[in-house]
Amino acid sequence: MPNPLVITQGDPAGIGPELVLKILANPPCPNLRVIGCGNHLSQIASQLELPFLDQYLIDLPLPGSIKIGEISAAAGEHSFACL
Repeated sequence: MPNPLVITQGDPAGIGPELVLKILANPPCPNLRVIGCGNHLSQIASQLELPFLDQYLIDLPLPGSIKIGEISAAAGEHSFACL
């Protein structure tokens, strides 16, 4: 099996999680993996009525609460930790 292609969810308060979920709805390759917060991605998937395929997830929980669209230390810490 080839090495995995790993992407991050980006800023959890930004558009990154939505983009990742749309990519995972039709994964371009079977070895794709996403580093991000499973709970957060699952909530956004529910809101957007998108599937959440957690078999592609490398779960890294958020260090605190965040609010979509707002800059926060927790969102920044999480984005950095995903790298």
